[in-house]
Amino acid sequence: MAETITHIVLFKYRADITWSDFEKHFESFMALKTTSLNPTTGKPLIKSLKAGMYNNSQEQERRWEV
Repeated sequence: MAETITHIVLFKYRADITWSDFEKHFESFMALKTTSLNPTTGKPLIKSLKAGMYNNSQEQERRWEV
């Protein structure tokens, strides 16, 4: 049985990013679950993908933890 690997990715966006660009980037990242396939078997390489917003009241930057 294959070992489970947890990989954490954090993004920090520039203050001047548009909401539209932010959404496009986030959607592209989330699509990796269905677009990242094993070239031999065609099966997904990512079993699960979770995302959530980093919310710190002391910071006014838009951040996401994925």
